Parts: sequence; C-alpha cells; structure tokens
Amino acid sequence: MNTQGERIKKIRQELDLSQDDFGKIFNVQKQQISSIEKDKLKLNNEKLELLCSQYNVNINWVLCGKGEMFITAPQNTSANKDEIIKIVEDYLERRARDNELNR
Repeated sequence: MNTQGERIKKIRQELDLSQDDFGKIFNVQKQQISSIEKDKLKLNNEKLELLCSQYNVNINWVLCGKGEMFITAPQNTSANKDEIIKIVEDYLERRARDNELNR
C-alpha cells in the first residue's frame, strides 16, 4: 500500500464496509470516500482520530504505511473477559439457588 488513499481503502475493506457505509461513519457522501481512496481528498485530523479510536486503526499505518493496520488489544484482555464471565455465572447460579430456597 503506497498511498494513504490505498490504505484507507484497505481499512474499509477489512472492516467489510461499502463506500456508502464507510462514509456514514464520517458523515460524508460515498463520492468523498471514493475521492479519498483515489488520493484526491484526505481525511481531516478529526476524521482520522475518529477512525483510529473507533476501529483500533494504527495512525502510523494510515499516514506512513508503517506497523500493523490495526492496534491489537492487550493480551490479558481475553483472560479478564473469561474471569468476568465466570464471576457473572457464579453470581447467577447463587442467585438461582437462593430463589429456590426462598420458595
């Protein structure tokens, strides 16, 4: 991916969005997305920030083509998620048992 427009197009495709749907994220028309992908227009800083923050896109990749396209979440996130699920399941199980005892 040599140009910023090509990288924006690749992000859109990775997110499995049409130009129309991608434009809705930024409140712009499909034609503007097409122009951005053809390097006739650029995303302004506000729209770049929105793209990067909402979709975990690596700003360095968008602007320079360096690094990975997406920023990966910390590795312990899934362990925390599993722990939270277990806590909720245990709580619901205790609550169901308490309800049965109170009948």
